[in-house]
Amino acid sequence: MKRFFDGLNIVLILAMLGFALWAWPRLPGRVPIHFGMDGLPDGWTEKGISSWFTLPGVAVLLTLLMGTFRVLMRRFPRLVNLPDRSRLTDLPEEAREPVLEMLSGFLALVQTELLVIFGLIQIASFRSAMGEPSQGLMITVLILAVLASPILLVVFFLRLQPALDRGKELARRKEAGVAGVCLLATLPLLSLLSACVPGEGGGPGREVDPGLRAADSLVAAAVSGGVVPGAVLRVARGDSVLLERAYGFSQVMALPPGLKRVGGEANPYAELPRPLAHPQPMTLETAFDLASVTKVMATTMAVMLLVDRGELELEAPVRAYLPEFRGEAKDSVTLRNLLTHSAGLAQWQPVYYAAETEEDSRRYVVRTLPLSWGVGEGRHYSDLGFMVLGYVVERVTGEPLDVFLARELYEPLGLTRTGFRRVGCPDRCPTGPFAATSHGNPYEWRMVHDTTFGYRYLGDPDAWSGWRRYTLVGEVNDGNAFHAHEGVAGHAGLFSTAAELGRLLDLLLSGGTLDGHRVFRQETVSLFLRPTEFGQALGWQTPSWAPDGSFTHTGFTGTFVMGAPSGNLGV
Repeated sequence: MKRFFDGLNIVLILAMLGFALWAWPRLPGRVPIHFGMDGLPDGWTEKGISSWFTLPGVAVLLTLLMGTFRVLMRRFPRLVNLPDRSRLTDLPEEAREPVLEMLSGFLALVQTELLVIFGLIQIASFRSAMGEPSQGLMITVLILAVLASPILLVVFFLRLQPALDRGKELARRKEAGVAGVCLLATLPLLSLLSACVPGEGGGPGREVDPGLRAADSLVAAAVSGGVVPGAVLRVARGDSVLLERAYGFSQVMALPPGLKRVGGEANPYAELPRPLAHPQPMTLETAFDLASVTKVMATTMAVMLLVDRGELELEAPVRAYLPEFRGEAKDSVTLRNLLTHSAGLAQWQPVYYAAETEEDSRRYVVRTLPLSWGVGEGRHYSDLGFMVLGYVVERVTGEPLDVFLARELYEPLGLTRTGFRRVGCPDRCPTGPFAATSHGNPYEWRMVHDTTFGYRYLGDPDAWSGWRRYTLVGEVNDGNAFHAHEGVAGHAGLFSTAAELGRLLDLLLSGGTLDGHRVFRQETVSLFLRPTEFGQALGWQTPSWAPDGSFTHTGFTGTFVMGAPSGNLGV
């Protein structure tokens, strides 16, 4: 669009200058300086260069001004405001270019309209000087000046809307949509004025909460500073979404294709990933591997459903549901111990070293692995404890964890992007786009091989060689979930989007009811969100830095959820 109008503008300027040179010798001694709507002159001046070449000169000056502003707009993008008084510089780099192109094209369109109006006035002035009425031309000028400007503005913003939607969520909040884009240009005025066009959900004068602005700035700074390649931030209060924005990219690097682990190789991850030629943009529709957020958004909620129905007792020993979970110390482990990480199970072990099938994994975790601490001695965060909880849910319901949750929780709430992606996805699986997580499992490799890394594996580190050597996208990152549980485990494996996680948070914040559909009793929700003597709630973390009553959880892949009942906020 910009190139077309730029070319057209050059043609119009040359035409105006050519017409002025052609008309000059044919003009009488006096030329009109004013004429009415009848097209006849009502004011005259002596023929002179300054009078006759005013309009072509203004056209050239306008072109220089417009060109200068377009250059300044690119060099200083802070000239362009967004709805909440933030700047174009706050947008991800890849989102600025399409918007700048659109703005440049619009300015070229502005210039075209002005040049057409100038040209018509020039022709009308010549006809009046020659004694010929120009009423038709003047009516055309009036129509262009009065009607073309708002029409062009409407057309421009209709064209801008898809660009904004595609361009990395250029609006700052979902409910504001394209609340306004401030341009330093209006029609048909020659002076550059500021105009804000209101859009869906709110106007440009709407104030932004300082806390939201700070959160937005922190995430944007982390992305622009290279701390993370991309993110999605969503903050909601009840049905109102206060802030929802995608930043950066969902994938910027990848391991070269065709890499395979060579037997005896010291480090299977010695090969560095390479930048993608075309990084994948992050969008609000991007789904994430939630990692340990699975513990609360899947397993804990499955336990809540069964407790709510009277099929599980929190104080009952685990062996009441898994008789094979036995031993001198294991006999006293309760479901409450598992939910509060106080069962004494080890934090982590590479289950895939000892098991080749899903059933082998269950047998190894339940029967073979000993406790590392005394039951109830303290909180020791444990993936293994939530693996066991997943086994309990499957034993009580008689079906896989993913099937039970899909039917009883996610589908009734209309969540189509939330669920487990079983290896091979034989049945219905959440669909992409997905954010990449890591290039294979180099962190887990170090957990096994590096004795100084903080974890202790007592077996032979080289006894297993199935390390993934590709970038993980849409495939569960956690090695125990992928290799030992086919992608479905109580501690990891769930995928979802920010918006659908917000729905699950709303369910808890509203006391177990959402959209008129009761999932949990209020008493059950209160029971699971109540702090315990182990410094957390049942499944949920209760950090001291958050408002009283808040519940949170993090995930290895960079995921985070928080509910703050005091403000009815979901993050």
